[in-house]
Formats: sequence, C-alpha cells, structure tokens
Amino acid sequence: MRVSSNAVYNTIIGNLSRNSERLLKAQVKVATEKRINRPSDDPIGIGKVLDYRKRLASIDQYQGNIAKGKTRIQMTETTLDFVSNLLTDAKNIAMDQSTGSTESSDREIAAEQIAAIREQVLQLANTRLGGEYIFAGHNTHEPAFSDTGSYDGDSGEKKIIIDENTEVKINLTGKEIFAPDGSNVFNALDALQAALEEPYVQSTVAAQGNLIAEARDQVNLGRASSASTFKRLEGYDGMLDSFKFRIEDMLSKTEDADLATAIVELQFEERAYEASLAASARVMQPSLLNFLK
Repeated sequence: MRVSSNAVYNTIIGNLSRNSERLLKAQVKVATEKRINRPSDDPIGIGKVLDYRKRLASIDQYQGNIAKGKTRIQMTETTLDFVSNLLTDAKNIAMDQSTGSTESSDREIAAEQIAAIREQVLQLANTRLGGEYIFAGHNTHEPAFSDTGSYDGDSGEKKIIIDENTEVKINLTGKEIFAPDGSNVFNALDALQAALEEPYVQSTVAAQGNLIAEARDQVNLGRASSASTFKRLEGYDGMLDSFKFRIEDMLSKTEDADLATAIVELQFEERAYEASLAASARVMQPSLLNFLK
C-alpha cells in the first residue's frame, strides 16, 4: 500500500509534538520540583492536594486567631497585675490609717495617694489594644468606665474560633472585674479617700480597706481565669502545629517530585526528542521542513 508524503509528514509532526510535550512536562517538573503542576498530571492526586491546602489554610486561620487571643490575654494579665498591685497599696494605706493614731497631715497625704491610685486604676480599666477598650465587652470603641467610675460597657463576650467546632472566650468585662454586683472598686476608693479626709471616720477607713481587698481578690480571680484560657490556647496551638506538620508531609508526598528521578526523566526525554528531530530530518525534505516551520 502506497503511503502518501502528506501522511508521513503528519505522522512525523505528530510524533515531534508528543515528544516536545513530554519534554516540556519533564522540564516543568524539574523546574518546580512538583510532580503535579496541573490537574491532568494526576486527576486523583490533585483532589488530595486541594484538600490538603484547604486544611492548611484553615489551620493558618485558627493559629492566627489563637495568636490574637493570646495577645489580648497577655495584655489583660499585664493590666490586671498592675491593678492588683495598686489595690494592695490602697489596702495597706487603709490598714495603716485605720488605727486612729495617725496625724491629720498623714491622713491628708494618704488621701492624696488614694486619689492617685484611683486615677491609675481608672486608666488601666480603660486600657486599649489595637484601638479597642479591652474591658468594655462588645462596646469596644467607647471607654469602659466614665470618670465617675460607672461602667459604660456591656456584658458581651469576645470569642475566637480555634477549631471547626470550638470557640474560646478571651475577654473579661469591666463589670465582672471592677464592678461586680454589690461592689465597685471606684466607689470603694472614693469612700476610702473621703473617710481619710476631714472629718476622719476610722471605722469607714477599715471597712473600705476590706472592700478593696475583696476587689483585689476579684481581680486575681480574673487573672487566674485568663491564665487558664491562655494555657488552653497554647495547648491547642501546639496540637495544630503537629497536625499541620502531618498534613504538609502528606501534601509533599502527593505533590512533590523525586528530583533525582525527575532529572533522569528529563535527560531521557531530551535524548528522545533529539533522536526524533534527527530521524525527521532524514525523512523530510529540507525545503518542505522549512515551509512547515
């Protein structure tokens, strides 16, 4: 059977095209060090790759949330540590001035110290992080406390998502820390200051000292709660690190190429393509080959 020149040329061009495509794939595999560079390389494998990447993106989001949560809790702890120390100072002043044996000038100095402590506690109660008042609940764009010591925030809980079905509360409200039911640290400090001023009321000084000690204990309970949440976030963060490592390993095994094998494959395809070119040159007429180019 006679084979036409056109059929020969079409066969040769088709073979060159296929060899060229395999060479290109081998070059891309070496350049990217990836076994899968497009869905057609491994339709089943690309599905796994997309799933692994989706999981990794979720883990990154959860860890980002955890990092923000830890930052907020650390700011809360630092703030409440200062508050606790200030309230301890106020309690000690109250104890020193509740004996009835102090001089009027000493009590005047003590009253000024209490006023300064109150101002510092108020500033700390209105601490901001990233432009948000951390003790104001959901009303984070307004100060938690007014100058009079009244709570202007709400009871809103700030939560972060750390897993598909897990949320963690990361805030403490000013009401539960500084103004729980039946007690307000600013009112206690105001009353202590007033009791130290004339006329001096010894029994009130002692009573307000006890209330301030209770307020300090309330602050420290909040600190303990925050510390527990912080440890929980750290534990989850470590678990996510371990999970992320395993997924990255599975992704690598699915997607990455064995570089040594890929280089050998590239060399083979280069030789195959060069051999095809040489064979084609012997079969095809130069003039027609030039025309086809």
